[in-house]
Amino acid sequence: MNRHILICTALIILSGFLYPQGAYSHGGHSSRIPIDACVDHRLGDVCEYENDHHDVYRGTCRLIAGGLRCARHKPIETSTTRSNVVSSWAKLVWLIIGFGALAGIFSLFWIRRRRKK
Repeated sequence: MNRHILICTALIILSGFLYPQGAYSHGGHSSRIPIDACVDHRLGDVCEYENDHHDVYRGTCRLIAGGLRCARHKPIETSTTRSNVVSSWAKLVWLIIGFGALAGIFSLFWIRRRRKK
């Protein structure tokens, strides 16, 4: 019985790690896209750029690390197809976790009831 409690606890803790996490907006960029978005602009000009996943970033040109970069100050506009795919996978993962937790709880009660007989 203790084994089932451990399994259920592990599933609950594991589900916290599987939940999709958002990215930090100022975590740095690995591409030149934000820099290229401000090539023909001046400090404070409105700018926008699109990443490889077709998400649109809007902001203003700011002086960051010695050069002009497009600093986002509006929410990221994600592409519809990408957000639908991520949403579908997230729902599937949570459905599997939910069924696993229900199976663990059911087995606890079933074992307990069987021992009483």
